[in-house]
Amino acid sequence: MVQKPEAKPLLEINEALHYFKRSPIDSVSLLKRMRRTSKFPWPIRAIIWNYGLYLSGYCKAKNFGTFSVSSVSQLDANTIHLLTPLTSALNYGPISANGDCTIRLTFDHRVMDGLTIAKVLSFIEESINISIREEIENQNETQVA
Repeated sequence: MVQKPEAKPLLEINEALHYFKRSPIDSVSLLKRMRRTSKFPWPIRAIIWNYGLYLSGYCKAKNFGTFSVSSVSQLDANTIHLLTPLTSALNYGPISANGDCTIRLTFDHRVMDGLTIAKVLSFIEESINISIREEIENQNETQVA
């Protein structure tokens, strides 16, 4: 899990994601806990999941997070509607040759208003096109120099 990603440079986030992807499951405490929980019989797992997702906001945030990011774009595919037990889930499709990319944000309408989601999507687009682009260009200039 990446704590406070909004305050970290992209390179640090990328390194953290590579760590989770390449590390053995038993060396990452969150994955180790998930694996241990999955060994319980179904009724026990259901109680644990229900407690974690619906009874304790702290437990939900600590063990499941509050949102997820998912993509099948590496297979040149899109996910139209991503199902998630979390408050929201962002998914994106392949990036076209001209740089266009479809981004979808699935959300629980009981928790958030559609207008809020529209503002978030606008903010994401602006961030990608301005802030993130500038950070990537600066990293590329630093690597070339």
